[in-house]
Amino acid sequence: HVDPDRETKSVSAETTFETDIAAQADLEAVLWRLCEKLSARLREKVAARGFVPVVPFVGAAEEARAREIAEGIDGAVTLAPLPLDALAARLARATAVVGGDTGVSHLAGALDVPVATLFGPTTPRWSGTLGIGSINLEAPPESCRLRPCMKRVCQVAPEADIAPCMSALTPDRVAAALFDTVYVSLWKHFNAATGAILAGSREHLEG
Repeated sequence: HVDPDRETKSVSAETTFETDIAAQADLEAVLWRLCEKLSARLREKVAARGFVPVVPFVGAAEEARAREIAEGIDGAVTLAPLPLDALAARLARATAVVGGDTGVSHLAGALDVPVATLFGPTTPRWSGTLGIGSINLEAPPESCRLRPCMKRVCQVAPEADIAPCMSALTPDRVAAALFDTVYVSLWKHFNAATGAILAGSREHLEG
């Protein structure tokens, strides 16, 4: 029996083909479209919980992509490059931040803003985000035999729009990490006066 009104447990995108697809270029095109669908569903999930996504960018290429992402969800806005002090002020007002192993994520961590940092080609063992609400989300070892490669261009799939290690960080995992950062941060702040240090997921804290 399937209950159509049951709580959603996952976010996915799938399709069925009449014939098998063998060519790598054709497969990459299909996977990219499915990734776009998942990305849209993740943004909807975030908006449904009351968040207003702000998409920063640097340079013309990133601006086009940022605007494309922002246009996919009501209320989302883009954020043009800012001086460091102005960027810090904006981040300090954020409910949470999701980003790669970049300066924005590390700045958010330094400001004790809840941040979920995504590690694909890099590793949190060398450059993990610090801060009261920081959660470092690392791609699984099986996602790529070379990780952490510390390379800007994927050595396994150099033509891919998204490296395999980053593709392994699915919208569900990112969404769960995002809401964990907020939850954990609130608990850490709440217990700071008593000297208690709490860390982990909701299941850890409530267990």
